[in-house]
Formats: sequence, C-alpha cells, structure tokens
Amino acid sequence: MAGRMIAQMIVSGTTILTKAFFSAYQQALRNAKAGGAPAAVANAAATKYKMRPDEALKILNIEKDGLTKKILDERFKAMFGVNDPAKGGSFYLQSKIYRSKEVLEHEVLGIVPEVPQDHPHTSPEETEKKKQE
Repeated sequence: MAGRMIAQMIVSGTTILTKAFFSAYQQALRNAKAGGAPAAVANAAATKYKMRPDEALKILNIEKDGLTKKILDERFKAMFGVNDPAKGGSFYLQSKIYRSKEVLEHEVLGIVPEVPQDHPHTSPEETEKKKQE
C-alpha cells in the first residue's frame, strides 16, 4: 500500500516537472523569436549608467574648448591625488575621476586605450606581434 502511494507521488511529481520544463522551453522560444527583447532591455540598462562626456568635463572641471591630452592629464593627476583615501580622500571620487579621464580620452580626444600584453583577453597572436615590434 505504501509502495503504491510512493509510486503515485513519483509519477505526479515527474509529470509536473515535465510540464514545467516544456512550458519554460516554449516561452524561451517565443522570446527568441520576438527579437531578443530581454537582451535589448539589458543593453539599455547597461548603457543607462554610462558616463557622458559633458558629465566627465564637469567632474574634472575642464572646458571642452581647447581640451588637450596634456591638460587632461594634469587635471587628472591633481584631482586624483587630492582624493587619495590615504590622505582622507574618497575612493568613490577617485573612481569617478578615473572614469571621467577614460571617457574624455576615448569620446573627445579619440584615444583608444591599449590592452596590456598580459591582459587575459589578449590573444597569443597579438602578444607575439607586439614582441616583434
């Protein structure tokens, strides 16, 4: 008698899990056919918080007119040093200052950052090519 009840519970549980699995699979197929809406939402969320060049200029207190690499580096070093946590500054502000410099170098000055040779995303071919240069 107990064996029969256990068998019925196993069959019922298996049936429920199978239906849930197929339902989830069908929903995933519908999402994929709909054009990847969840991916678009994730992309929008990721770019929502990207720093804009005008915000970076305000953080570093620099005017866009006449912006050069030298001016940017001088302002960065001064503000980064003032906000050193060892001197009572803020790591958060240092992070904002660093990201501001990155954004201005890339977006305004058009400087593409170099990937270090020992970076995990550097291919062996790129590393070998740099060694030969």
